[in-house]
Amino acid sequence: MKRIFILFVTVTIISGCEDQNSSTLNTNTPKVSSFEEALYDEIKQLEEKNETLENDLAMAKSIQEKKTVPIELQEDYVSPYEFAEDLKNNSFMSYSEILVELKEEFPDVDEFFTESEKKKLFPEQMIGQSFPCKAQETAYFFEKNGARPSSNEGKYLDYSAVESNLKPGTDELSFIINPNDTITFLTSAAVGGGATSGEAWKILKNNDKTIIAQDLWYGGIQTLTMSKSTGLGIWHKSNASGLPMTFDLPNGLMIYLQCFIPLESRG
Repeated sequence: MKRIFILFVTVTIISGCEDQNSSTLNTNTPKVSSFEEALYDEIKQLEEKNETLENDLAMAKSIQEKKTVPIELQEDYVSPYEFAEDLKNNSFMSYSEILVELKEEFPDVDEFFTESEKKKLFPEQMIGQSFPCKAQETAYFFEKNGARPSSNEGKYLDYSAVESNLKPGTDELSFIINPNDTITFLTSAAVGGGATSGEAWKILKNNDKTIIAQDLWYGGIQTLTMSKSTGLGIWHKSNASGLPMTFDLPNGLMIYLQCFIPLESRG
């Protein structure tokens, strides 16, 4: 915070007595000139302006940090948290519906809640909770070996060129729900390959019953869906062009998961 430094000029009026026994003031006592009076008045005005500026800066900082408006500025102000709380408790809106209302009501606000506020208002989202999961079954859909004709000119592959299989799952993974409407997704295979942090997936739905998240994957898409009641979920990958982007047929992988959910957190 910038401060205004003011040079104070002290004017000393020397007064005295003619002698120790006299109570009469010396008539020759120097008087304050009009210039000194004007300078003193200007100093007082600068002090007042400085104090006002410091108060304004302190108020601005408080508004920025707390995202609140002092009562003296706007008595009927409602914070994003209070606005959302009213919508949830009295209008029974879902999180996604509340976000729409918040964006309309507070168009200049980037973050509507702190992490603690969001946890308090939406405990069903299980923010900060980590979920370890193990694959139970894995299904593949891919191009059958030898199905591609020697020349693709004038010929098309159809469903008869698709092969599928089902086998026990071997994958292990974990994900954590973040406060910014994403999950961090990490597989044991990625860890084995040297990864130290997971990928951020966008949350599409997160309520008391389920969580659904998605991520782009080699030009295709992968999704994760999990029931918060049972912990059963599906990790699904699909690509319209197949892998590694040279096949003509879509390629798909679906893994049935069992995720661990603490009993106190189950929906």
